[in-house]
Amino acid sequence: MKGKKQLGLMLMTFAIALVMCFGVKLQAKAQLDKDAEFYNTGIGNGEAAQAVKYIVTKKSSAKSSEEAENKIGECKVVGVKNSASTIIIQAYPKDEDGYVYHTVGICNGAFRDNKKLKYVQINAGMGTKEIAAYAFSGCSNLKKVVIQDSAINKIGEKAFFNCKKLATFEIYSKKLTKSSVKANAFKNVKKVKVLAPSSSVAKKYATYFKKRGAKTVTYGSLD
Repeated sequence: MKGKKQLGLMLMTFAIALVMCFGVKLQAKAQLDKDAEFYNTGIGNGEAAQAVKYIVTKKSSAKSSEEAENKIGECKVVGVKNSASTIIIQAYPKDEDGYVYHTVGICNGAFRDNKKLKYVQINAGMGTKEIAAYAFSGCSNLKKVVIQDSAINKIGEKAFFNCKKLATFEIYSKKLTKSSVKANAFKNVKKVKVLAPSSSVAKKYATYFKKRGAKTVTYGSLD
């Protein structure tokens, strides 16, 4: 009887040690360091969202995946899976262990010269107000861009340079100005229709885009 009790205590001690050891290893694996890259694993928006690659700019402060929803890190968009033609950039992507990050930017040249991209959607709630310089430069098969974030107020230099097939540009923001659409942002875009929250805003944007290189620009309202 005494031997069975000792064996039971030994097994319990071993189990606790194993759980503690595994827990530490899991925590270490889950906590992505600054500059670590990950693909979004969030189920919202499906494969189009999961194709986007992010880089950690601020480590999550969560101690476990249970805290991940409230204590989030920060990240920027850095690229995409090579095979993706449709992508959706989410405001709050997750890494493979369920840790959440707030998207605070798109890296300069993140999708530069990607010939496979055809559709890009940028969801609302981002922690950035700009489309970075050269972000989609050279995406020669890109046909449609949808920017749902109403806070966007800047389109960087050559952001859509040489996007020759860009046909539709939907933007829900009213905050772009002539000076905030930077040099050659739409140079060599052949024929694009701008859709904005109202016809008057779309008309202004059409003027800005043409001044920044688009050859033919039409416009309409999203209403």
